[in-house]
Amino acid sequence: MAGGGAYQESETDGGVTVRYSATATAIGDDPATSNNFGRPQGATGTHEVIVHGNSAGEFVDGSGNYIPTGQIATAVTENPNYDGGPITVISCYSNCGQAAELEQIMGVQVTGFDGPGRLDGDGIPQEKP
Repeated sequence: MAGGGAYQESETDGGVTVRYSATATAIGDDPATSNNFGRPQGATGTHEVIVHGNSAGEFVDGSGNYIPTGQIATAVTENPNYDGGPITVISCYSNCGQAAELEQIMGVQVTGFDGPGRLDGDGIPQEKP
């Protein structure tokens, strides 16, 4: 169960699984995304978007398939718990590309990682060296 609470599930227009919790939206059902979604969430005080990212800064599913930024934005806005506030993207290399586009679409501050990253066991975003 996500962060110790209940969650809802849907999917993107591209067929990628989306899960919603009180403080996060996870896109993808691969083990890494599921592990991050299962950790405590909300430590950043922002809405957390959990999705894979590649070294080009693109959002991808667990198989490496590109996920358009618009589908990420739609997934977030469809989360009934999203309040329109700032977003922390829990995604490798998220500051290197699509996060800026997501910020533009959503009209809110979006932060992320410059390199590989994840949530630690306490739900704190950690960038790997």
